[in-house]
Amino acid sequence: MVEAMKEKFNKYWEEFSDILAIVAVLDPRLKFAFLEYCYNILDPDTAKLNLDYILGKMVKLFGAYKKETSTTRVSTSHAPRHSIPSGYD
Repeated sequence: MVEAMKEKFNKYWEEFSDILAIVAVLDPRLKFAFLEYCYNILDPDTAKLNLDYILGKMVKLFGAYKKETSTTRVSTSHAPRHSIPSGYD
């Protein structure tokens, strides 16, 4: 029974969640060093590969965000009053 449970556990943890890794990096308490530590604990052989993969995902994510914000610049003075949340005008 223990072997079956261990097999299920290992199968469950084989795949890492990209979004949870990115959230860990964005958390002010953890940062990228924490992710590096965790990947080294889980599997030192693939830690560098996983870190590069997550870093690539983050660069792609922020690149898309930067591209979107640079093409849709709107001055707040010209924005309709109803689009500004209360307390932020």
